[in-house]
Amino acid sequence: MPGKVKLLFFAVLLSAIGIFSYVTYQNRNYESTDDAFIDTDIAQISSQVDGRVVGLAVQDNQLVHKGDLLLHLDRRDGEVKLAQAQAQNATALAQLMQAQAQLAVQTATIAQFAAQLEAAQSDAQQAREDLERYASVDPHAVTRQQIDTARNQARATGARMMSGKSALDAARAQQEVLRAQVQGAEAAMAAAQAQIAQARLTLDYTEIRAPFDGRVTKRAVAVGDVIKIGASLLSLVSPELWVTANFKESQLARIHPGQPVSISVDALPDRTFKAHIDSVQAGTGAVFSALPAENATGNFVKLVQRVPVKIVFEPGQAIELVQVAGLSVVPVVDTATGQTLR
Repeated sequence: MPGKVKLLFFAVLLSAIGIFSYVTYQNRNYESTDDAFIDTDIAQISSQVDGRVVGLAVQDNQLVHKGDLLLHLDRRDGEVKLAQAQAQNATALAQLMQAQAQLAVQTATIAQFAAQLEAAQSDAQQAREDLERYASVDPHAVTRQQIDTARNQARATGARMMSGKSALDAARAQQEVLRAQVQGAEAAMAAAQAQIAQARLTLDYTEIRAPFDGRVTKRAVAVGDVIKIGASLLSLVSPELWVTANFKESQLARIHPGQPVSISVDALPDRTFKAHIDSVQAGTGAVFSALPAENATGNFVKLVQRVPVKIVFEPGQAIELVQVAGLSVVPVVDTATGQTLR
């Protein structure tokens, strides 16, 4: 009997030593946490225009692809605005063409006035030369009437020259006015075209499409609903999955990007998935909370902080089996191998 007791004692002792050794090995070579879950991108789909829903193309949990129609709104208001913008564009175009035609006419008028002024200057020059010749010859060689006629001709041609110059200056000033009108018409044309683009964009917004491949969730809209800009209509969950694991700050010293990770999913107790550490968030979870702790006020009680760590699944696995955001998982990080996958 005493021998059996000794044997039992040694068996218990060896078991305790084995358990202690295993736990020590695990604590030394692995890091784990049960504060971890499946994460993904979730887009809150909303409308960029007000309107009434006239068609719904998807149902709850339906798989859609990028660009697929999710729902569409009544287009009639947008079509009316587009027609108004196109009418304004036509009016602006007509005004622009009229202003350009007036400018072309004025340009031709300036050319005509410039030619007339050149002719008047030539006549005035000729009249001055004639008057100078009459004044330089022997007074007995010309009559008084000839001198008076030459003087009058010089005055008349000089007056015509000054009148032509004034008319040319006025025409050039009017040309500047018409150029300003052309610029104004061009600006009105550009504004009308911008209104057309805006109206077409508004029409495009009446069709709400998927921004990426994903699954429809939390649909909160039905045909006939009148929706406002920014109202959440449904959520779109991306098929790209990863794990967000919140490790204690005391565990971070041995966790580095690239380390291999084994993922156990609570929903699939018989499966494990291979993954690796992608990155460590540059801040604890408390820092990014809606009401971060104010340690500088009141009495301070030290709390162990947790830091989110992103863990990425290795390719070639049946990840679609866990394609439910928020599922609880248990990641086990192999800190002993020192291997890095990236």
